Amino acid sequence: TDWPVLIVCPSSLCRNWADEAAQWLPAEIMGPGDNAIQVITKGSDQPRRFARIVIASYDLVARHERLRQRAGAGDEGALAGAG
Repeated sequence: TDWPVLIVCPSSLCRNWADEAAQWLPAEIMGPGDNAIQVITKGSDQPRRFARIVIASYDLVARHERLRQRAGAGDEGALAGAG
């Protein structure tokens, strides 16, 4: 599996997605520690090197090419929106 996974959703749901991922994804997938899930909250945030799941709002992803590139999705067509 390729990591990280980029979840793009409305900003009001970013924290919910992080909570649900932490609750439902097995530790074997997420790895040790609390750094597996990262919510990007502002444009100056950098995705952590070892984050397995990066969660960002539609607006942030649209404005910051590096978020798409970090997740390995070179264009919006490769992103799956969540809502």
